[in-house]
Amino acid sequence: MRLSEGLRLRPLPELDACLAYRREPPALLRLNLEAWALLEAVDETVEAPDQQRDLLALLAESGWDLSPDALSALLAPLAARGLVTGAWPPHAATSHPHDQRKG
Repeated sequence: MRLSEGLRLRPLPELDACLAYRREPPALLRLNLEAWALLEAVDETVEAPDQQRDLLALLAESGWDLSPDALSALLAPLAARGLVTGAWPPHAATSHPHDQRKG
């Protein structure tokens, strides 16, 4: 899963929000901090797996059910609004490709 092409995110922590600008079709959406964290946590293009794990842990500590079925349900409205594309969970592997550890 990845952020939709051309999607721009502008965090506004002082307002407990993040603005998302979608190019096609044009839209400016206000996301709560949890939706923003979820977008960042599932974006396969991010090369910071530690950050993604931390974001998912933060959501879990906030009481979110992060089972695969629950995550799919949480991501469905974001996909319907054109903010993310692709499938969840990621198709080939259960871990991020950068999460390979030696030893």
